[in-house]
Amino acid sequence: MRKKNGFTLIELLVVISIIALLISILMPALNKAREQATGSVCLANQKNLMLAYIMYADENDGRLVGGYVSETATPELDCNYQWAYCPEDDNGDPADVYGQTVPILQYRINGFRKGELWKYLQTHEVYHCPGDSRDRKGAVVSGADVDMAYFFSYRSYSLPDCLSALPEAQTAASGYSWLANPIRKMNQVKNPSRRYAFVEDAFRARASGASFYCFNPGGWSFDPWTNGIADGKWWDPLASFHNKAGTYSFFDGHVEMHHWVHQGTVEYSLNRVGQDPDPPVEVNEDMKWLWLNWPVYHPYEYY
Repeated sequence: MRKKNGFTLIELLVVISIIALLISILMPALNKAREQATGSVCLANQKNLMLAYIMYADENDGRLVGGYVSETATPELDCNYQWAYCPEDDNGDPADVYGQTVPILQYRINGFRKGELWKYLQTHEVYHCPGDSRDRKGAVVSGADVDMAYFFSYRSYSLPDCLSALPEAQTAASGYSWLANPIRKMNQVKNPSRRYAFVEDAFRARASGASFYCFNPGGWSFDPWTNGIADGKWWDPLASFHNKAGTYSFFDGHVEMHHWVHQGTVEYSLNRVGQDPDPPVEVNEDMKWLWLNWPVYHPYEYY
């Protein structure tokens, strides 16, 4: 009787099928573990950013660092004490607008180095969440100015507009309700353990004419005060890079991973990053959480 030297085709197919089945079972668990790992790094980033934020205030008579990150199209909004700046080339010229240049990482680092928090951090990795793939994949944008373009963003974090977002003259003239009483001093923050500072946001491409920015310009915009929360404005999507969750740092120095519970919030942040969609308009638990922890204290608590 001839000795068998290998597998039959049927046996190979059975083995391959078993391997494929095991992979299909393990992949969700592996993806979840990977997102949890990136979430741990992201929380550490948030912790370091917040410590630098607090140290800046301690060394500047309690003044908060400028929260607005300017872009070249609006130089009148430039602050001399921003926490970060738009990408700049090695000559110090802005390199932030898609169609003119897509900034390389070094140009982005140049913008971080120019910011007031750099001396406390000294590393560009702290500005980027490893779960944020926009720097590699970009974000699809469709609009009147372009048929389709891809925009890449490296910085994963922003400060809310209400945190010393604009110079005083611009704030007074803005007309936006959430900028009417901006916070400029650390002692203006009421109940700091409940007030977030840095948020993990999902860049929504911002247009100025035919120019779209390749970084997160300005601050994170959320306007819960317009005629009460039911008519509030949720303009910029927040990140869901960690199993439908994002990271936040608070004024007392602690950091949190917050999980979104409303499907509209998840879709807005996950599926429409980089576009200009309609955000959730109904009052939901996510909006209530953002309202309750909004940095500007309001005497009326929604719940």
